[in-house]
Amino acid sequence: MAWQLTDDVDVYLAAAGDFLRMDAARNTVQLSAAQTVQAQGLAAFGDAAPLYGWWTGPDGAVGAAFLHTPPFPIVLTALPTGAAPALAALLADLGHYPPAVSAAPGTGTAFAAAWQERTGQSSHVGMRMRLYRLGQLLPPRPTSARCAKDRVGRGPGSGPGLARRVPR
Repeated sequence: MAWQLTDDVDVYLAAAGDFLRMDAARNTVQLSAAQTVQAQGLAAFGDAAPLYGWWTGPDGAVGAAFLHTPPFPIVLTALPTGAAPALAALLADLGHYPPAVSAAPGTGTAFAAAWQERTGQSSHVGMRMRLYRLGQLLPPRPTSARCAKDRVGRGPGSGPGLARRVPR
């Protein structure tokens, strides 16, 4: 049960990509940000290099991940028991002090408590967000050809089906 860190997005995705894609909707920020760094390079989000990490359990399987693209908050997946204090200790020992945390409420609270215990820095909830999943995409209702023709040329003062002519 240990955290692995890297500044190489390809190494991160090779190690944690399958884990992140298992719940792609919930991990959309990590996946999208990593893809942006792959496409645009290390400076995609600012001058400081990104930091990536993943936690492996006793069986060697990835059980959590994080991504930090300064100056933005560190983004955490759900963390297994014991992973928050270990991550807080590792980051603090490296002198890596994220400005904020973006995580589900339980994960954010656990990390903030571990961070405060390790560094003495207090925390507070700065913003709450929700992620909505589109359940079903419905195509627009078809309209008649007549309706479409009535819309052509409409402008202030023109009636249905009238095209406005501009004098030469």
